[in-house]
Amino acid sequence: MNSQSKKMELLGSASIPKALLAMGIPTMIGMLVNAFYNLVDAYFVGGLGESQMGAISVVYPLGQVVVGLGLLFGNGAASYISRLLGLGDKENADKVASTALYSSISVTTLSAAASALMVSIPRLGIQSIKQ
Repeated sequence: MNSQSKKMELLGSASIPKALLAMGIPTMIGMLVNAFYNLVDAYFVGGLGESQMGAISVVYPLGQVVVGLGLLFGNGAASYISRLLGLGDKENADKVASTALYSSISVTTLSAAASALMVSIPRLGIQSIKQ
């Protein structure tokens, strides 16, 4: 039995508790690793000074906005793709996946451009702090 058929069996015919555990445990591990990373980052950057700690305190929510946008496209597309595949409409499911991918790339590019603009024009955004 290959990996693809195991996944389909898990989602199609396995019991709900088994499927939740199989998909939930990796998600929880990922969230714990992310939380641990942020704690370690705050510990070491906090030792550098107040302005450095303030910088990561400002940037962390912006990173969460980027994660939220990724989840917007990923979860929205996954839900719609699941319904299309359930109906047997693989062609439209492929189109939705492509649209979600390219939309995500476009929003990421626009966000990066806006961030670069804010950094390059001091009146719009982040200015360097001279001590």
